[in-house]
Amino acid sequence: MSYMKIMRAGTLPGYMVSCLDLKDVLKNLFPSCSFSLIGARPEEIEDVEDAYDKAISWYGIKAVDTGFDSINLSLVADYYGGGCGSYIELYDDIEPTTAIQMIWNAMMYVYSTEGTKLKKDDLLIVTFNEAFAKHHYDKMFVSYLDLVEFDLVKRTDGFSLIDLQNGNLGNIEEERFENAVEIIDRMDRYIEDYLGFPIARDVFGYDDVDMPFGELAQKAICNVKHSCGDDEDILDVLCSHGDEINLDNVLSIMKGDK
Repeated sequence: MSYMKIMRAGTLPGYMVSCLDLKDVLKNLFPSCSFSLIGARPEEIEDVEDAYDKAISWYGIKAVDTGFDSINLSLVADYYGGGCGSYIELYDDIEPTTAIQMIWNAMMYVYSTEGTKLKKDDLLIVTFNEAFAKHHYDKMFVSYLDLVEFDLVKRTDGFSLIDLQNGNLGNIEEERFENAVEIIDRMDRYIEDYLGFPIARDVFGYDDVDMPFGELAQKAICNVKHSCGDDEDILDVLCSHGDEINLDNVLSIMKGDK
């Protein structure tokens, strides 16, 4: 299992850095990934799976354990096949702009060794490793609960929700859930009101939605004229990866343990 995302090349370094705690660069999981230019025009891309099928050649940037017990975060960028590696060390309290530039320089270097000049506007298909994918799904579920203003609590008889707006519509606070899928199904109206309809309106100008929200999320993610944000990612995770969300990990993230 991996998590795939379509991104402009120039936004990938910033996304990676945003996943880190720069006060302590080893604290958070680094989004190790592989990436490729997409051999198609934006309007020819149907979804991330289609973009993956149209990848040209694969490169990557990954966190590595050098075995030296370093307090810095060691990263290696390279071409699949090797021979053009670039090594980076990020250190505690590094400036975000410095970290972003270091990663961008490494990406440009590995592409240049194959005679390609990577441009910030180039469209990439990016695949993140399984460990990061699982963390991402849990983190997006936390973002969803924050968006709709609900808290998650673990009881002796299952998980429950607390409506922070004190609405408690349908007496939802009294219900118990075994997993994230049950919560997602129960909160379908919230998904419509907070994510589905706003994305349809703001990204595409739709007055109504005549497609599944999972398909809508994919179309929004692939719409390169629109800068994809967390809302599209959240909707995609809720519709396509609900069974991969771990509620115990969600609670840990909410408490700041992860």
